[in-house]
Amino acid sequence: MKRTLVLVWDYPCPERKSIQRLLKSPHFDVIAFTRGEDAINYLREANRKPSAIVLPDSVPAAQRLGFLRHFREQAPALFFEIPVLLITSSGAFPEIYPLKRRLGFEQEAFRQMGAMAGLQ
Repeated sequence: MKRTLVLVWDYPCPERKSIQRLLKSPHFDVIAFTRGEDAINYLREANRKPSAIVLPDSVPAAQRLGFLRHFREQAPALFFEIPVLLITSSGAFPEIYPLKRRLGFEQEAFRQMGAMAGLQ
């Protein structure tokens, strides 16, 4: 059985190991980075690309925004190909809305994604 590769970019903190443990299963391989630049270099150069990228809320919104901007600049084709999961606590939604606008996403696209995720 082919395992799905998931990339996690997170600060070195206890939550990072929790996310890796959460994803660890017979179905997933997890590759984790503590530096955004290392994660982007991996994305550009690796033969095996992840099926998803996870950005937990232990990384401040400004750093996640910087990561996403740099990812879009350095690997634009992959940026639109690989889904990015922004894990947030329930109180983090106010900081995510400016993030969506700055990335240039249409509000409708986020409503659709929220509906698919059961967030509406």
